[in-house]
Amino acid sequence: MDKFYLEPAITKPQAWKSVHEQKINLVAKAISFFHGKKDRLVSMELLYLPYWSFDYSYIRKGMKEPIEGKIALETYTGDAAILPVKTKLEPLESQELCLPVYGQPINEAAKKAVYWEAFVKEKKHKNAEIEILKASVLYVPYYVGYSEGAQIDITLVDATNGKIDTKLKDSVLYGMMKMEKRNNMDMVCV
Repeated sequence: MDKFYLEPAITKPQAWKSVHEQKINLVAKAISFFHGKKDRLVSMELLYLPYWSFDYSYIRKGMKEPIEGKIALETYTGDAAILPVKTKLEPLESQELCLPVYGQPINEAAKKAVYWEAFVKEKKHKNAEIEILKASVLYVPYYVGYSEGAQIDITLVDATNGKIDTKLKDSVLYGMMKMEKRNNMDMVCV
């Protein structure tokens, strides 16, 4: 199966700044005040979260030509993301910073995601035919910021756009645990 990755669009200092700004916003200050915890960002690293990437073709009654696109499903939770057709995917050569892939690509899950993510607003979507053309693995870059205070925590920054991403925190933690388990197994086997 082909493996690709997205290049980070922001730098580590820009990601650090995003986390710092999020921690000093008004809501974060209020939560910190009431809970008595003062978190501080102590380190950050770049990791790649695996997604199943599907090329698809969509056609419905009345269309002359099918629409082709890409959709990605995060391998741990199945969260969907529509990718622009012209997204530049680079062939993956090293998996050093990549979290392990979980499960197998499921074409029916991709079809359902395309249907709900892209075409649910169309009134005549029942006539839609979605065909999965190809599946591959896509690694998406995230900066993982480690904070310590009353407890240790992580903050994710999407390295493609610089935005804080809270919904994929569990996926990254799960992937990190699987990676650590795999590394420990390698050390035992050596």
